[in-house]
Amino acid sequence: MLVVEGIEVAYGEMQALWGVSLKVERGEVVALIGSNGAGKTTTLRTISGLLRPSSGSIRFEGREIIGAPTHAIVDMGISQIPEGRKLFPQMTVRENLEIGCFNSRAREQRDESLEWVYQLFPVLKEKRTQAAGTLSGGEQQMVAIARGLMARPKLLMLDEPSLGLAPLLVRELFAVLEEINRQGITVLLVEQNIREALEIARTAYIMETGKIILMGNSGEILKHQRVKQAYLGL
Repeated sequence: MLVVEGIEVAYGEMQALWGVSLKVERGEVVALIGSNGAGKTTTLRTISGLLRPSSGSIRFEGREIIGAPTHAIVDMGISQIPEGRKLFPQMTVRENLEIGCFNSRAREQRDESLEWVYQLFPVLKEKRTQAAGTLSGGEQQMVAIARGLMARPKLLMLDEPSLGLAPLLVRELFAVLEEINRQGITVLLVEQNIREALEIARTAYIMETGKIILMGNSGEILKHQRVKQAYLGL
């Protein structure tokens, strides 16, 4: 579904990505793992069209998307859930959700999509008239994910969705991500919560200092000595 080949990205004179390549097959969950500053968010932002690489290729369903505006990439079926949620705190939960379906492909399915995300996150239906800024951190993360789903994506990219959440909420969140994937949505997951991410992913990539240093089956990655030492403290 998604093929990233050799992309290089710089912020001014500072190189952020060095020849990054990865693949996401239709229907799978892929984890992109690394510490802060490794280049994970830059990779997602480049796929979304918010950053333009100096070289390389990004193809979605066989179509080159480098140079396409972000709104067109969303129309194609890629939705990104940003780190930090980025909600509109004074707007209601429902208003935040409806912002997610303004692309041409999703607009006609707004009501159906609302019911769908309310089934995934029942608490959002209960609090749909409440200002998003008054919700708990976990509930705000639910709104952010649900807003991305309102765009009816084929590929959902999530940037650190478990950041700042209590362990119980993290488990609930990952259970919902598994359900979203079971319903046919492909997932590219950027996470520092290594163990949880690798338990739901089929394929994993490890990123350090702007480069992919390791990739493979998530079960094998979890057992890799470098991963155990650097990320699991084993």
